[in-house]
Amino acid sequence: MKIKREYLELRDLLIKCSNSYYKDSVSLISDYEFDMKMKELEKLETELQIPLKERFSYKVGNDLVEDGTKIKHETPMLSLANTYNKDDVTKWYEDIGGGDVVVEAKIDGASFSATYKDGKLVKCVTRGDGEYGESILENAIYIKSLNNLPDLFTGEIRGELVFTKEGFKELNKDGKFSNPRNALSGSIKMLDHELFKNERAPYIIAVCYWLPKTTASTQYKDLQYLESLGLIVPHYEKASSADKMMDAIFNIENIKKTLDYEIDGAVMKLDDQSKWNELGYTSHNPRFATCYKYKQEAVKTKINDITIQIGRTGKATAVAELEPVEIDGSIVSRVTLNNPEYIKANDIRIGDYVDVIKSACIIPLITKVYKDERSWDSTEYHYPKVCPVCGKKLVKLNEEHSDIYCVNEECQARQVDRIINYCNSLDIQGFAEVVVEKLHSANLLNRIDDLYDLHNHKPEFCTLERCGEKQFNNLINEIEKSKSASFDKLIAGLGIPNVGPKMAKTLAKKFLNMKALEGATQQELEWTEDCGPITAEAIYKWFRQPANKNLLRLLESEGQNMSCETVEDKASVDLSGKTFCITGALSLTREKYIDLIEACGGKVVGSVSKKLSYLITNDKTTGTTKNLKAKELGIPILSEKELLKLCDAITLLKELEGE
Repeated sequence: MKIKREYLELRDLLIKCSNSYYKDSVSLISDYEFDMKMKELEKLETELQIPLKERFSYKVGNDLVEDGTKIKHETPMLSLANTYNKDDVTKWYEDIGGGDVVVEAKIDGASFSATYKDGKLVKCVTRGDGEYGESILENAIYIKSLNNLPDLFTGEIRGELVFTKEGFKELNKDGKFSNPRNALSGSIKMLDHELFKNERAPYIIAVCYWLPKTTASTQYKDLQYLESLGLIVPHYEKASSADKMMDAIFNIENIKKTLDYEIDGAVMKLDDQSKWNELGYTSHNPRFATCYKYKQEAVKTKINDITIQIGRTGKATAVAELEPVEIDGSIVSRVTLNNPEYIKANDIRIGDYVDVIKSACIIPLITKVYKDERSWDSTEYHYPKVCPVCGKKLVKLNEEHSDIYCVNEECQARQVDRIINYCNSLDIQGFAEVVVEKLHSANLLNRIDDLYDLHNHKPEFCTLERCGEKQFNNLINEIEKSKSASFDKLIAGLGIPNVGPKMAKTLAKKFLNMKALEGATQQELEWTEDCGPITAEAIYKWFRQPANKNLLRLLESEGQNMSCETVEDKASVDLSGKTFCITGALSLTREKYIDLIEACGGKVVGSVSKKLSYLITNDKTTGTTKNLKAKELGIPILSEKELLKLCDAITLLKELEGE
């Protein structure tokens, strides 16, 4: 029977996609395509008169692992139905009977339920299958934004855990994660809690949006209450018609680039909570709320080749080389395929036609493989046995993971990546990837050490294509300027495993100079804030490798700053006890303002509350949640320029004004 065969094929495909999304954190197709196929399945299930409880469309997504400990939710954590156009939004609004609606930014993260007693986090559970979730309390206690509630609060709060944009950028320097959501899903379930505390938790925030047992009568008041507790809430607006809801939806889409975290749509909830139970639920969706998903542009293109990229850690990452296509205003020609397991699971081959989107508007992602257009002689892709750069054997470091590494410390690919990381960390301008690779090909730049010998190779440099005397002088000047970079930037630039900018700052503050850091025992490193045993061991071993010792001696002889004499020592303004929240588009980087505020003794937080001293934004008139809340609480709002004047930051002020 044709209809039965169609049903079984479609059901099996959706089961595979659902399991991949919830259990493996891999999107095999786009959300829109999944929803459209689910509607097709619902029609077939109805035609075939399949019993309700046996229908796949009746079940919600499930991220539970088979051997995990299940915890029952007091109130089910149901998913939301998706809408994609104004007609759907208007129909939903009419179905709920109209009234005020709260429109909130939809966070693209991992749902959680957190329970508190007297301000202390006592339970934290994933969404799971909606009825049962898994405990993540042993990791959640290290997420700062979940553990800073007033002592008097007792109750349950729900929301989404998400990587900040800057945090994910830092975490994913070597490209090991395909997108923030995938990385988060695996991170919150890590069994190595010390590793989670040190390497993942600093970059994760909790965005809270619901109180299941609220005493308020409206969703709007609940969000205001959550803010008053010092929690981060999504951007939200109130609307009283379908047209105003669409305005709010597009307002949120317009500001999503200014938010600290990724969003993929807007959530609409009837404001009057007394009507929620009256409206009831479908098999797995509440009727009082729905979601509007922003469409991601998918473009079809061809995989011309699959190449292997070796990062500074030695990880061998497969990359699909595409026929270049334009997506969201930029040209995409490469897509990371991660590891052998990912390629096999998605059956990706050279010569395939695929759909590509920019996941979370940042990272290209393959969402569909056109297997019906595949040539008859195509074969499965297999990772090479040896490093394509140095020829040494590629190996697995952990049998539990399929990641493959080149363990040759002298591999030139690793050295090139380390040079790029070093230049980025010390703000050495002009050494873009293409420049570093060109100099490497000419045998002028093979390791970090060679940066300090480049001044002796002007004739060779000037013979290279598009490399003249002016560019050479600029590069040499940049290298010279970098010798006065702060100590923490030098530490971050050395490429020590597990040491990014945040850990580098911590190490700089504790050990004050390179000699003390180099001589630190493994136990002393473990006693350092946020530095667990794994990171401590990695740092200790790095400083004992002969090549690294030689590099440090060279840097010392070249006059590189190797002590903690930074802006922090020169800060003329004391902001101790003051808290700042930074929001909106900025002219200078957010990191510069954070460094400045911390150097003056202040603290940067992610939300507006009564405890906040200043809100920093260039648009004081906008109707964003943070602006309105700051005005309501009487918190001073400063522009970038006003902040710099407050901190007496003359150099940054000149940079802002373009001098």
